[in-house]
Amino acid sequence: MKVFKGAVTSDGLPHSEMVACISAGAHPNLTTVEGKISAHPLGPKD
Repeated sequence: MKVFKGAVTSDGLPHSEMVACISAGAHPNLTTVEGKISAHPLGPKD
């Protein structure tokens, strides 16, 4: 699980990073996207 702790990460915007990971598709050196948590118990961090 990757938790984005701010509006901008070292890799850019969280949404852009998620789109890039999903668009890359299956590869042995990448983890797969299983889903997105929409209601984290600690709430949004932005």
